[in-house]
Parts: sequence; structure tokens; C-alpha cells
Amino acid sequence: MNNNVFPMGCLPASIQCVINDVGHKTKAPLPLISATVLAAAATAAQGTYRVRRWKGLTSNISIYVLTIAESGERKTSVDSLVFESLRSIQAKGEDDYEGLMVDYESAKKVWDLKERMLDRKIIKALEKGTSVVDLEGELRAHAKAKPAKPVKSKLIYKDVTPERLLEGLCESSKAATLIEDEGGRFLNGYVMRSPGNMCSLWNGGTIDIERKNAPSYILREPRFSACIQVQPGILEKFLLKKGDVARSSGLLARFLISWPISNIGIRTVLSGHPNDGALEQFGQRLLELASRRDDVVLVFSEDAQVQWKNYSDLIETMMQADGLLSNAKDFGSKVAENTARLAALMHLVDSDAEEISGETLFSAISLMNWYVNEFLRVFGLVGGGSELEKDALDVESFVRDIAFKYPMGWIPLKILLQYGPNRLRKKAALEPVLQYLVNQRRIYYFPYGRSMIVCMPS
Repeated sequence: MNNNVFPMGCLPASIQCVINDVGHKTKAPLPLISATVLAAAATAAQGTYRVRRWKGLTSNISIYVLTIAESGERKTSVDSLVFESLRSIQAKGEDDYEGLMVDYESAKKVWDLKERMLDRKIIKALEKGTSVVDLEGELRAHAKAKPAKPVKSKLIYKDVTPERLLEGLCESSKAATLIEDEGGRFLNGYVMRSPGNMCSLWNGGTIDIERKNAPSYILREPRFSACIQVQPGILEKFLLKKGDVARSSGLLARFLISWPISNIGIRTVLSGHPNDGALEQFGQRLLELASRRDDVVLVFSEDAQVQWKNYSDLIETMMQADGLLSNAKDFGSKVAENTARLAALMHLVDSDAEEISGETLFSAISLMNWYVNEFLRVFGLVGGGSELEKDALDVESFVRDIAFKYPMGWIPLKILLQYGPNRLRKKAALEPVLQYLVNQRRIYYFPYGRSMIVCMPS
């Protein structure tokens, strides 16, 4: 049974409204919609924005998301709605490209004719033994005047080979997203044939492609996201046969993976629509972000930077021998960076400021904690699980017993550290337990002023 409840209430209100709007229209699972919304935000903004999570640690804001879902969960409908405005940009770009290519081919034909005429002049001059200095100058000027082939702007790729994808990124804007409804193509194509290149694309690193029968090329600083859906049976077969290779490459560790509960069979038509119009506003925001060209580095506010450092340190402790991520160190090593990328995307949905707030980062951490549990659940990698649950029950019992003593039942974190279970009176020991409880929606844990507050769900 899936007890990992999606933390909808922790997301920024603007994103909740978009998810609810799309959910009302499609009845698709909320995690599937959320992943698609964030991938669309990355598609629009990744060419312009990067995020600095700590001194000397700056990355792009691209994300890889993989949703495990049966056929019929309406992912295609979700993609069509969420990416509609971006596809309109791509369609216009393709129309403009066709017109530019007509002009280019005409100019190139004239240029080629002039080049042949110069060649003949030089050959005749050489045959007569006369000077070709002036002709050489003309040839150099002619070479500089060669028409530039138009760049085809392409934001979205689908059903493309790994090789053609890299070529396309090199030839076009170097910022794009792969959308795959049939994840089998992705698993058996990209994961097995080019896992290293896919890791480099996520990193934004340089990719040097050597080819025997075609010109070699170098792809520098790509900004690339992936939004993949795969059916459970296909994934299970893949993991059984090739899972070790996929994990060892580090590619799957870069993905935010989810396996939401199916809505098939309970998708009744609902009356009323409180978030109607949110999707259209989101589409307009995507158009704004996609139209920008200046390079911008987003930074954390002072409180967000402290919060990110504490969370990064917490994740590091979880990778210790008895920690929650002891069997998933590959994934754990990417959690802090993925969290910063999520925070940047959440921030950009409705803000142009270059500083990311602590509240937005907290939303990203809440969502990332949910993805941590999903990764462990999907791959059956929970480390130290029984001891963690025992600690969780003790903390949950303590909070419930003393909640009535505090206004609104909001208990300061320092109370748990002073009077809670003995073995959990150090923050490093208590934090993983609190995050575990938050992920299961058994408590709420949030900043209030300069303090952290714990309370039971109402």
C-alpha cells in the first residue's frame, strides 16, 4: 500500500491552483500533474536561469522527472494542457524557420555561384602566371560574407533517438525538454545507450561527440530536462534485467521518481471549479519566461541559505550506515541540488525577484522529502526502517500528549529537543524522524518567525 501522501498543502499557492485546475480537467493523479507542471516551468526558464545554492555551487535549474503510471492515467492530456503555450512557441518557431530557410537557400545559392566565379578567376590567373593577391582578398571577403544557416528553435523533443537529440541540441538553442509517454523507449534507448551523456546533460557539462561517418561536434553548457512516464510492468522488467547498470550509471539517481495511486475507476465528473483560469495564467507565465534571454543567477535569502545548509547536512547524515538513505547513496548525493532546482522553479512560477525566500525553499524541501520516500519505496531501499518507525511513534506520541498545552497546538522544536524522547534530544537525531513523519502527513513541521514549529494534523 502507498502511504506516502503527496504534500499538496506544502506547495506554493500558485502551483496548487495550477495542479487543481489541471486535475479538475483531467482527473489525473496529483503527483503526475505536479511533475509535469514543474517540468514545463523548467522548459520555459532553464535557458535563462541558474541557481546558486551555496558559495561556489551554482547549477542549472533543469529537472528529470519519471512517473510510473498505467496506460490510461491521462498523462498525454496533462502534457497537452500544461505544455500548450510552449508548444505554440515551438510551432511558430517552425513556421518562422521555414521562411528563413527559403531566404537562406536563395542567398546561399548566390553565394555559391560567386564562389565558383572567383575560383575560375583564380585558376585563369594562375594559368597565366599573373598575381592573385587581389583575388585572394576577394576570396577572404567572400568567405566572411557566407550566409549563416538559420537556427531552428526547438523547446520540446519527443520520440527521438539519443544521437539525434544531441545533434538537435547542438544545432539549436541547447535548451530543451524530452517528453516521453512511452517510457520503454527511454529506458531501453537513453538509459542503456547513452547514460553518461544523459548525466552530463543534467549536469550542464560539456559533451564531446566523436563520429566516424559524420562531422564531430562539441555540445557546451546544455540546459536539458526530461519528463518521462513509464508503465509499471515495463519498469519492473527493465529493473529486473538491467537495473544494476541503470543505477550504477548514476542516471536514475538524478530523477525525481514517483508511483502515484491510480485514479482509474474513481474519476467522476465534479461540479464547480474554484481554480478555473489558473492554467491559463500559468501558460502566460511560461511564455514570459521563455521569451527572456539574459543570464540570471537566482540566490537564496539569508534564512533560506541557512535552511538549505541544514537540510544538506541532514541528507548527508541520512547516507550513513544506519541512515534512511544508506542503501541509496547515489540518489542521496543529488537530493540537495535537486532541492535547490525545485526551489528555483517554484519561485519562478510567480516571481521575477532574484532572491528565493525561505518559505519557497521550505516548499521545495517538503516536496523533495516526498520524492525521497518515493525513490526508497519504488526501489525497496529503505535503510534502518524499523528503528526509524519506532522513533517516529515515540515522537508522535510525545507531540500528541503535550499539544494541548500550547496555543493552536503549535509546539516549538526546542521543547522536543529538551523534553522529548531521550535518544532524540539532539537535532541531528531528531530531524530525520520529523521529516519521516512529515512525509507521511502524521505531523506538520514548519518555520514560524525564527523558530521551527511542530503540530499534529487537525
